[in-house]
Amino acid sequence: MLAGALKTHGNTPKYGLIFHSSFIGRASTRNKGRMARYLANKCSIASRIDCFLEQSTTTFGEKLREQVEERLDFYDKGVAPRKNLDVMKSAIETVIEIPSHVNKRVKHQPQIGLPLSELWKLYMESSAAPMIRNFCIVYIEMSIERVPKEVIGKCHSTQIIDEVAARYRMLRDSKDCEMFLEFCLHTILYQPSPQSGGYRAGLSTVQCERITGKQLGMLNILVALELPPELVYPLYVSACVDSQESVVKKAEEVLKKNASCVNLDDPNLISKLFFLFNGTTGSENISPDSKVSPANPALRVRLMSIFCQSIAVANSFPSTLQCIFGCIFGKLNTLPFLHLKFYAFHGGQFACARA
Repeated sequence: MLAGALKTHGNTPKYGLIFHSSFIGRASTRNKGRMARYLANKCSIASRIDCFLEQSTTTFGEKLREQVEERLDFYDKGVAPRKNLDVMKSAIETVIEIPSHVNKRVKHQPQIGLPLSELWKLYMESSAAPMIRNFCIVYIEMSIERVPKEVIGKCHSTQIIDEVAARYRMLRDSKDCEMFLEFCLHTILYQPSPQSGGYRAGLSTVQCERITGKQLGMLNILVALELPPELVYPLYVSACVDSQESVVKKAEEVLKKNASCVNLDDPNLISKLFFLFNGTTGSENISPDSKVSPANPALRVRLMSIFCQSIAVANSFPSTLQCIFGCIFGKLNTLPFLHLKFYAFHGGQFACARA
């Protein structure tokens, strides 16, 4: 009968059936077929719960097993089993009881610390289930009273308050806005090579974290300014190759939201990206101290991927050739330079096709 259930119910989880096949063996001869089909149905429900449940728990499986036990008693002894609705309701109440119990034990003991940072990350995840977010809110409210202000500030590192945003919005449509954007770009581009210990040369751990915090703050302010995407696009692209993961994550998030709004054929934007890629060219009469160095290989790879999407870049001579030659004649065989060579050939093909 078990083989028959496996054959007629091809989509049911075979391993669950085999593991619980003892129920079929315990059933009487005339009820083995009914028991096999019922067991197959419950194993199928259990597999669906496992697929769609956000957090793994054995509660639902244990309740379904109790149902199978009750069904066996019903077939052999005539004892009426519980309804499916009552069983599932009982399972949900059991799952909720666990955090509720923790709630009662922790609420009146302020000395017990709670992981605010981890709770905040879990709450901010877009894929988090509503039930999980609701419990996060409860525990976040409890943990705020138990942690230092510094920890609370780190949780809000991706946001700024409305009063601060309003002050910076005064820069819009002013002459100072361009200077501020230039300063932000220079700060984001400043990426000294890390030492063996993982920290930037000449800086302590605290100082490194302070600088990283300023870069994150600049990105938050740039978002709050609500400037045209062409003005802030070079800054977001530059931040995407920062050595700090938190800065990269924020930049990638903002860039993803604004990518569809950016006009990659805007002449001013393309000019800024070319300058970012090549730096000061040899034809310009500038003192050595004022010459701007070309972008690092990681940023060049990112810029080349953008150039290969712009018709304006394909028609920009000789800047396009300068970028292509700069990619081809790299002296190192590291992965970024190999990527640059790939984009050089791809960009040359794109330029010939669109020019």
